[in-house]
Amino acid sequence: MLVSRLSAEDLGDIGKIRDFLTAEFKLTFREYRARFCAATRTAEETHVAFRARLDNMWNFYARSRECKTFDQLRDLIVADRLKDSLGPQCLKYRLGIEGHKALSSKELAELADVFRANYTADGRYRGGSILDYKSGKTVPAPETQGHKKATSNSGVGHGNAQHES
Repeated sequence: MLVSRLSAEDLGDIGKIRDFLTAEFKLTFREYRARFCAATRTAEETHVAFRARLDNMWNFYARSRECKTFDQLRDLIVADRLKDSLGPQCLKYRLGIEGHKALSSKELAELADVFRANYTADGRYRGGSILDYKSGKTVPAPETQGHKKATSNSGVGHGNAQHES
């Protein structure tokens, strides 16, 4: 029924049929990976059949990520493992930047470091603070310390003025 929406010319091109069905069912590389990682053997399924199903799922995933060489495969596995280690807020940040494009493991690591330097683990913008990588603690940025003192002093002054009146 879905294929009937394609032109006769497109029906002769298996690539166009594949692209159409992939877009129609929204089978992205994320969906292929999720299906692969969540796959379990059913009670009626032999281990040989389960292995074949896993193999097909992995092939769909690798093909969707355009993984054709050993180096690309290694980078794909490293990037996926790195994604598994990221917190939920960093993953949201990554998805916002990555979109439908898959980042390499190097790009992903750099993006995660940018997130960590600019946001707290719960996703709040650090603003006037910086992350001290040696201690792992957030400290006020040098240029904002004076501003905070001025703000807190003016607040104290206002509080005293209210008590005096």
